[in-house]
Amino acid sequence: MKNLFFTLLALLMISHVFAQEKLQDQVKPVIAEGKAIYKLEMANRLGQKLFSAKYKGKDAAEGYVSYVESDNIRLVFYSGGKDQKVLGSVLFDDSFDGEKTTVDVVERSINAQEAQLIKLRTSALSLIQDVSTFTLPENATFSVIPMISGHVNEVYVLTVSSKEGKVIFGNDFLLMFDGKLNLTEKKSFHRNIASVSFDKDAGTANDNGSTHVHLAENGEMVSATDIATLLLYEKLTKWSQHTFISENYIFFWNYGTHDLQVISKAAPKSK
Repeated sequence: MKNLFFTLLALLMISHVFAQEKLQDQVKPVIAEGKAIYKLEMANRLGQKLFSAKYKGKDAAEGYVSYVESDNIRLVFYSGGKDQKVLGSVLFDDSFDGEKTTVDVVERSINAQEAQLIKLRTSALSLIQDVSTFTLPENATFSVIPMISGHVNEVYVLTVSSKEGKVIFGNDFLLMFDGKLNLTEKKSFHRNIASVSFDKDAGTANDNGSTHVHLAENGEMVSATDIATLLLYEKLTKWSQHTFISENYIFFWNYGTHDLQVISKAAPKSK
């Protein structure tokens, strides 16, 4: 009987380990996608001020798009009208170090990749004007991040706080388009919006309130937009960790290692 008890205990421990490994495998592609979104959006945010300080041309920039170029991220500013052209660009490496950043204000033609990204961005901006489908909380704006991978055309939409000391999680979307730029899918990652406050001068003391809750309507797993948001505010918040809580899981983001650990609170309820 004693041997049977230890055998069952060992089997339960092995089962728990395998379940934990499966959960960790589920979040790996989410982290990778979140980092990809972060790089493009960070380039968007940092590059606007850099470009406007150097550009002295007569044409106003209608918009901008960013994309990966070799191991770098290029942010391109383009003009409006029928004869659109690139007005200039900013080239970052992964570190976003100012000393390694290049600002180019030479006008040129728009290449095929940039043209497709511009069309995606324009389509997404048009769609989010529909207030019956896309709503904004007070003191916030939408940010659209078009991405092309092979034949996949997608745009991530983040809600960004315009108030200092606030990080918004939620009210984020993924828009999928076909080759003709028809919308094929609109995915909402979160039904709820969590606004987390921070004091930029408080250092790791911010960690005391660095938590938010996921509601179950759109799934409990952490999203790529969550990861991107954490990375975008890393230097401002000075958080060392952040916790996501859902009905069945707890997620711990470690800023030191850029690692996400997921723990199952209990076996999911059977339906």
